[in-house]
Amino acid sequence: AELAAGMGVYGLETDIQISRDGELFLLHDDTFDRTTDIKTVFPDRESEPAGNLTLAEISQLNAGKWFVEQDPFHALSQGLVTPEQVKEYQQQAVPVLAEWLDIVRTSHLAFIFDLKPPSEDHLYVDSFFEVSFDQIHQAGIDPQVWFLVDQQQLQTVRNLAPEMKPAFGADYQSPPAAGDLIAQGYQMVNVEYGIDRRWIQQYQDANLWVNLYTVDEPWQFSRLWILGVDSITTSNAHGMAILDHPIFSLPYNLYTLLWVGVGLLGLGLIFGLNYSRINT
Repeated sequence: AELAAGMGVYGLETDIQISRDGELFLLHDDTFDRTTDIKTVFPDRESEPAGNLTLAEISQLNAGKWFVEQDPFHALSQGLVTPEQVKEYQQQAVPVLAEWLDIVRTSHLAFIFDLKPPSEDHLYVDSFFEVSFDQIHQAGIDPQVWFLVDQQQLQTVRNLAPEMKPAFGADYQSPPAAGDLIAQGYQMVNVEYGIDRRWIQQYQDANLWVNLYTVDEPWQFSRLWILGVDSITTSNAHGMAILDHPIFSLPYNLYTLLWVGVGLLGLGLIFGLNYSRINT
C-alpha cells in the first residue's frame, strides 16, 4: 500500500474480513492458502475460512514471501522494488485494517473496499458491518471513503456518515438503471470492466462515478481511458502509473476479424496456386 501510494495512485482497494476474536484484517481470498505460509505454520488448517483464526494466529503468517517468489506483475524484475523493500516484503504480515486507514489518512487517498462476511456460525456474523463501519468512521476519513453497501447498510451510512460516498456493486451483465441508483442514494458504481460502454455513459450522465475492476493490462486501461471511465481498480499500479497517454490497440472483435480475414486470404491463395498448377 505504501509503495502504491508513492506511485501517485488515486486510492486503495481491498477486502475486509473479521477474525474469530473480532479484529479486522485484509484478505481477498476466502482462505490463507494461496498467499501465506499457513501450511507450514498451521498444518491442516489451510482450507479453513480465514475468519476462523484469531488475530494472534493470523499475525504469525507470512503474507509477502509468495509475492517476492512469484513476482506476478514483474515489479521486482523491472527494478521497481529495492533490495531493502524485498527483504521487508519477505517478512510481510497479513495487514490489518488500522494500518491501511493510517496510510489512507496520511496520503490523502480514496478508500474503496468490499466487506467479506464471515461464515454463518461466526461469532461476529451479525455485527460485522457495524464493527467495520465504526472503525472506518472513527478514522476521520469519511470524505475519502467509497463504501460498497447494500440498501439496508446504505441508510446507516447516509444517516451516520453523510460524507462517505455510497457505492453500488453492480453485475456487469445485468446492471441497474442509473435512475434507480440515484433514487436510492448511491453516488458511485463499482463494476467489472466488461460492462457495455452504453451503461458507463448512462451512469456518468446521471453524475454517478464509475469505477471498473480489475484492469491489469495497459491496452485495456487505454481503451477505458478513451471511453472516459472515472477510475479503475488494478493490481498493476506500477504499469499504469507510467502511462501519460492511451496506447494504440485494436478492439478484440476487430483483431479477430482481421485474423479471420488473413486466414481466408491465405486459403484463397493456396487454392488459387493449386488451381493454376492443375490447369498448367
